[in-house]
Amino acid sequence: MARSPVILLADRSLPHVNAIATTLESGLSEIVDFLPTGSDQATLAIAIGGDGTLINHGRALSTQGIPLIGVNSGRLGFLAKFDAQSLIEHRASIFTDDPPTMEVMLLEVTVDDNPPEIAMNEAMIAAGSPFRILELGLSINGIPAPTLHGDGIIVSTPIGSTAHNASVGGPIVDPTAQAFVLTPLAA
Repeated sequence: MARSPVILLADRSLPHVNAIATTLESGLSEIVDFLPTGSDQATLAIAIGGDGTLINHGRALSTQGIPLIGVNSGRLGFLAKFDAQSLIEHRASIFTDDPPTMEVMLLEVTVDDNPPEIAMNEAMIAAGSPFRILELGLSINGIPAPTLHGDGIIVSTPIGSTAHNASVGGPIVDPTAQAFVLTPLAA
């Protein structure tokens, strides 16, 4: 069996993350070649952390097309499907030429003439201080959408629908749905 070239994304300055990274390096050593961060030879990446860590790394890796495996080390592990032991236990079915993957929707958000930003879970557009009513002219894939008036808007992917969007009363969407949510704020 060929060894999988993998990037391990871990903040080793945190003792509990360093311990998880060491466990993974030991438990996966016969099937994985760990490469330096930033290597263009990797076919997979493993990120150790909570959902915020996965979202940050997922956004960065999206332009490279490298699948990301999440190993939970924090409180929130909605996106991180494994702990270190379960990843080691299931290694033979994951580190293959055709690993099981789930594609997630990304957003590209552009405000005025600013460069576009990529969001894995959500983007919020709001006036900021001093707070005032905004007139939001929206377009989706270049097609004009209704103009909204209010404090702002949250645009979320299905994965992001359970975050800030849900806390302001927006709908929760199945993570596999090909949809996104527009939730006006005080419109």
